[in-house]
Amino acid sequence: MADKKYNELYFIDKRTKKKIRYITFENLNERHPEGDYSIIGEISIKNQEENGIQKIIDEDTDIYIQKIGTYKEKRYKTIGYIPCEEHKYIAVKKKKSFLVWIILLAILALILGSLAFNNKNKADIDPNAGDYSSALKRPDNISDSQILVPGYGEFTLEKGNDTINTAFFNPEGNPCYFKFTLIEKDTNEVLYESKLVPPGKGITPIKMNKAFNEVGSYNAILKFQSFDLEDTKLEYNGSDIDVKLNVVE
Repeated sequence: MADKKYNELYFIDKRTKKKIRYITFENLNERHPEGDYSIIGEISIKNQEENGIQKIIDEDTDIYIQKIGTYKEKRYKTIGYIPCEEHKYIAVKKKKSFLVWIILLAILALILGSLAFNNKNKADIDPNAGDYSSALKRPDNISDSQILVPGYGEFTLEKGNDTINTAFFNPEGNPCYFKFTLIEKDTNEVLYESKLVPPGKGITPIKMNKAFNEVGSYNAILKFQSFDLEDTKLEYNGSDIDVKLNVVE
């Protein structure tokens, strides 16, 4: 029975240096459409054992094969079948190539690493920061790299209230994000801390972490921190401004 693929496929027996021809799975099905065949053993084309079960392929050729299951499917694939007896065949095994998987895993690692890097450097914008237009305009005589900081002095709030009716804003045109932290000077308690505020945005009103229940004037520090617009891990110079909280009836 002529079989073109059968005549083309072979491997070299390491022991005898002879060509061992085999057929494909398609050829096997063509020969036995009813499935009337059996697999009696297997051989690896690379890791050929020099002992095992001796099988006669033809009058000039014999090989040593291993029992079925020797070459696990996790690491080996079946690439063909050696006819050895009537309706009996030997499975030809070849190690699976893990190079493609290694490349895919490397690509996946790069993608995940890139996502992690982007997420790590993604600006943590304050959700309360909205568009804010102020009377403070950027002077024509300062460079684009200079940071414009608004001035603050006193804040007034009612006794028992935790909210200041003011705006913490980042002037339009600034080359950085702002972060605001309001600290009570005598106790070092953080009264308010924002996330990043982009240029041209502001937060108003300012809801503090506590209410002041006693009328009086309290010393505080308004801390400005500035961060690069592209890499938020890069912090620029900041400033601390002395302010007063005036609590009234």
